[in-house]
Amino acid sequence: MNNNYKHPGMKNEGVQPYVGTLEAEQELHAYELENSRPAVECLPATPNYNLNYLPPDFKEFADTQETQIQQELYNRQERPVSSTYTKLCDLRDKLSSQRVTLMSQLKQVGEQLKKVNQQLDKFS
Repeated sequence: MNNNYKHPGMKNEGVQPYVGTLEAEQELHAYELENSRPAVECLPATPNYNLNYLPPDFKEFADTQETQIQQELYNRQERPVSSTYTKLCDLRDKLSSQRVTLMSQLKQVGEQLKKVNQQLDKFS
Protein backbone atom coordinates (compact mmCIF):
# COMPACT_ATOMS: atom_id res chain seq x y z
CA MET A 1 0.00 0.00 0.00
CA ASN A 2 1.30 3.45 -0.89
CA ASN A 3 1.16 5.79 2.13
CA ASN A 4 2.03 8.85 0.05
CA TYR A 5 -1.27 8.71 -1.81
CA LYS A 6 -3.77 11.38 -0.73
CA HIS A 7 -7.48 10.90 -0.96
CA PRO A 8 -9.02 13.25 -3.57
CA GLY A 9 -11.11 14.93 -0.88
CA MET A 10 -7.92 15.89 0.99
CA LYS A 11 -6.10 17.50 -1.94
CA ASN A 12 -6.62 21.04 -0.56
CA GLU A 13 -5.77 20.18 3.05
CA GLY A 14 -3.14 22.50 4.50
CA VAL A 15 -3.17 24.82 1.51
CA GLN A 16 -2.91 28.52 2.37
CA PRO A 17 -5.97 29.85 0.43
CA TYR A 18 -8.35 27.92 2.70
CA VAL A 19 -6.79 29.50 5.79
CA GLY A 20 -7.02 32.92 4.16
CA THR A 21 -10.69 32.36 3.41
CA LEU A 22 -11.39 31.32 6.99
CA GLU A 23 -9.53 34.34 8.33
CA ALA A 24 -11.42 36.62 5.94
CA GLU A 25 -14.71 35.14 7.11
CA GLN A 26 -13.74 35.66 10.76
CA GLU A 27 -12.71 39.25 10.06
CA LEU A 28 -16.01 39.90 8.28
CA HIS A 29 -17.92 38.43 11.21
CA ALA A 30 -15.96 40.61 13.67
CA TYR A 31 -16.59 43.69 11.50
CA GLU A 32 -20.34 42.98 11.37
CA LEU A 33 -20.44 42.39 15.11
CA GLU A 34 -18.55 45.62 15.81
CA ASN A 35 -20.88 47.65 13.60
CA SER A 36 -24.06 46.16 15.05
CA ARG A 37 -23.52 47.33 18.62
CA PRO A 38 -26.18 49.60 20.17
CA ALA A 39 -25.89 53.36 20.48
CA VAL A 40 -24.99 53.06 24.18
CA GLU A 41 -21.34 52.82 23.21
CA CYS A 42 -21.53 56.28 21.62
CA LEU A 43 -21.32 57.76 25.11
CA PRO A 44 -18.48 60.30 25.26
CA ALA A 45 -15.37 59.31 27.17
CA THR A 46 -15.48 62.42 29.37
CA PRO A 47 -16.91 61.63 32.80
CA ASN A 48 -19.05 64.78 33.11
CA TYR A 49 -20.71 64.85 29.74
CA ASN A 50 -23.44 67.29 28.83
CA LEU A 51 -26.64 65.80 27.38
CA ASN A 52 -27.16 68.95 25.27
CA TYR A 53 -24.21 67.99 23.06
CA LEU A 54 -25.35 64.42 22.44
CA PRO A 55 -27.26 63.36 19.33
CA PRO A 56 -31.07 63.49 19.76
CA ASP A 57 -31.51 59.71 19.40
CA PHE A 58 -28.99 59.14 22.18
CA LYS A 59 -30.80 61.62 24.43
CA GLU A 60 -34.02 59.74 23.82
CA PHE A 61 -32.33 56.44 24.68
CA ALA A 62 -30.68 57.92 27.75
CA ASP A 63 -33.96 59.33 29.05
CA THR A 64 -36.39 56.49 28.36
CA GLN A 65 -34.64 53.16 27.96
CA GLU A 66 -32.07 53.78 30.67
CA THR A 67 -34.89 54.56 33.09
CA GLN A 68 -36.68 51.37 32.07
CA ILE A 69 -33.50 49.32 32.49
CA GLN A 70 -32.87 50.75 35.95
CA GLN A 71 -36.50 50.11 36.94
CA GLU A 72 -36.31 46.49 35.73
CA LEU A 73 -33.09 45.92 37.64
CA TYR A 74 -34.65 47.39 40.77
CA ASN A 75 -37.74 45.21 40.35
CA ARG A 76 -35.58 42.10 39.90
CA GLN A 77 -33.82 42.88 43.16
CA GLU A 78 -37.16 43.56 44.87
CA ARG A 79 -38.90 40.35 43.81
CA PRO A 80 -36.60 37.85 45.52
CA VAL A 81 -36.88 39.73 48.81
CA SER A 82 -40.68 39.83 48.71
CA SER A 83 -40.97 36.25 47.48
CA THR A 84 -38.58 35.11 50.22
CA TYR A 85 -40.63 37.01 52.79
CA THR A 86 -43.82 35.42 51.46
CA LYS A 87 -42.25 31.96 51.60
CA LEU A 88 -41.13 32.55 55.18
CA CYS A 89 -44.61 33.73 56.20
CA ASP A 90 -46.18 30.67 54.57
CA LEU A 91 -43.68 28.41 56.31
CA ARG A 92 -44.39 30.10 59.66
CA ASP A 93 -48.15 29.59 59.20
CA LYS A 94 -47.65 25.97 58.23
CA LEU A 95 -45.44 25.30 61.27
CA SER A 96 -47.92 27.04 63.57
CA SER A 97 -50.75 24.88 62.23
CA GLN A 98 -48.66 21.71 62.66
CA ARG A 99 -47.81 22.77 66.22
CA VAL A 100 -51.51 23.15 67.08
CA THR A 101 -52.23 19.73 65.56
CA LEU A 102 -49.39 18.08 67.48
CA MET A 103 -50.47 19.70 70.76
CA SER A 104 -54.02 18.37 70.37
CA GLN A 105 -52.67 14.91 69.54
CA LEU A 106 -50.43 15.07 72.61
CA LYS A 107 -53.46 15.88 74.80
CA GLN A 108 -55.35 12.90 73.35
CA VAL A 109 -52.39 10.59 74.01
CA GLY A 110 -52.15 11.93 77.58
CA GLU A 111 -55.85 11.22 78.18
CA GLN A 112 -55.51 7.72 76.74
CA LEU A 113 -52.49 7.10 78.96
CA LYS A 114 -54.51 8.14 82.05
CA LYS A 115 -57.28 5.69 81.06
CA VAL A 116 -54.75 2.88 80.59
CA ASN A 117 -53.19 3.63 84.00
CA GLN A 118 -56.65 3.58 85.63
CA GLN A 119 -57.42 0.20 84.06
CA LEU A 120 -54.04 -1.16 85.21
CA ASP A 121 -54.78 0.03 88.77
CA LYS A 122 -58.09 -1.88 88.67
CA PHE A 123 -56.36 -5.14 87.72
CA SER A 124 -53.65 -4.91 90.34
